[in-house]
Amino acid sequence: FEFLPTILDTLTVDGVVHVPVTSFQPVAGLDVARTIADVVIAGSAQGAVEIGGPERLPMAAFLRRVPAAADTREIVEDEHARYFGVPLHSDSLVPLGPARIGALDYASWVAATD
Repeated sequence: FEFLPTILDTLTVDGVVHVPVTSFQPVAGLDVARTIADVVIAGSAQGAVEIGGPERLPMAAFLRRVPAAADTREIVEDEHARYFGVPLHSDSLVPLGPARIGALDYASWVAATD
């Protein structure tokens, strides 16, 4: 979740946030750290370990939840928008198979960081 403001900034063109049409399942940094620690301690990972947050939404819907009192940028879905220069498919940013799902949802993370 800590990276969401940067994502908004990189997707902004002429004051409008152009969001790829894709599903989005971001995860709190704390949950990422816990997953890495669990995998290292268990020593059982053979290959990639997929991780996602507990909420899966369209990317634009999720980014509209990012609080910023002074941020008036419009957020629009754009089928030609790129994510850090990369074109995405509808499931590019979500786990596709077995995954470790973080416990901390976005609203709880916001409440804890205020």
